[in-house]
Amino acid sequence: MIGSRVKKRSGVTVYFIRFRDQHGRRVEEMVGASKREAEARLRARRVEVDRGKFTSKRAAKKAAEAEPTLKAFVADFMEKVASRTRSNHYRDRFRPLLAVADMQDRKLSTITRADLDAYVGNRAQEVTASTLRKDIIAMRKLFTMAVEWGKLDRSPAFGVKAPSEPKAEARYLSVEEVERLKLAAAPWLRPLISLALATGMRLKELTMLRWSDWDENAGVLHVAENTKTGTRTCPVGIAAKAILDGLRERQRNSVVLRKVPFIFASDAGADYTDEDTRRRISRDTSAAATKAGLGGATFHSLRHSAASLMVQAGVPLFEVGQILGHSTPTMTQRYSHLAPGHLKTAMAHLDAALGVAPAPGVVGKQVGRSKSKGTLKSVKAS
Repeated sequence: MIGSRVKKRSGVTVYFIRFRDQHGRRVEEMVGASKREAEARLRARRVEVDRGKFTSKRAAKKAAEAEPTLKAFVADFMEKVASRTRSNHYRDRFRPLLAVADMQDRKLSTITRADLDAYVGNRAQEVTASTLRKDIIAMRKLFTMAVEWGKLDRSPAFGVKAPSEPKAEARYLSVEEVERLKLAAAPWLRPLISLALATGMRLKELTMLRWSDWDENAGVLHVAENTKTGTRTCPVGIAAKAILDGLRERQRNSVVLRKVPFIFASDAGADYTDEDTRRRISRDTSAAATKAGLGGATFHSLRHSAASLMVQAGVPLFEVGQILGHSTPTMTQRYSHLAPGHLKTAMAHLDAALGVAPAPGVVGKQVGRSKSKGTLKSVKAS
């Protein structure tokens, strides 16, 4: 309905409208001195109610007050999403975004595409294309979750393009080169290097290992870090078991280490789980590689080396991916060129089907097609 009142002080007639919203609640709105404007407003409000889009000023104000700032939403995202990842990836990606002047205290809905384009443009002047790509992908994920959680209607990061992933050559080390690396490394670092090669595990996965994660009966290590593929187990071979046995013996012979739950720890009982210590491990490994004449090798090269050794030994790529904990087959595909006779077995099967060679594993020679059935025949060699 449309109603009117006369203001006592001015004597001016003002109009108001009354209606019920989509939830059945009564709403009254002051419009102004024009009845025609009141009628138009009432029609508009009824359309909004019919579509379920009407929001009262009080509800809008309450929603605005409840809307999180970018800093608050990042903290929420870190707790609900990033805490399930195996690294500090998201924390590192969001730090420069929050460092932009006044950005962290702004409400999510006030951040525009123009703001993010300006941020990306400035960031591109400071970091490599690879780092910028990671920042943009993380930023898009952040605002996508804001939409999914009902904090935004549309992501301001939608359409922000990330640079293509640069193709970097993985550094592989032979067994002989790893031995040279260990000789050049400090004694405390050698068991980490050895187990990294013997399992293909990531540095953080190794440093987070507890003795309770080693199931000797099953012959596996339960990886403590929660990755994209979920918690996983890593098989323990003879080489890995020998390393673990040596570390266990060291623990038993030390009063201090008996109280430490982690497999890797210093003689003083300090574990290697913090980020600063992992950085030190990475730096010291690279320094040892340079000293050993293995320039360009890093701790992560040991993971690549484990994968390459398995592939060259004929282990199927799928199994290599399972052992390494790859989330997609694409990640393992980079090692496919290392496989002996890469794709040749498939072509041998095709040749057999065409009748020009025996099937792989069959000793003998093809003698042509059977005239009666048109099938292939083979003759065993004597």
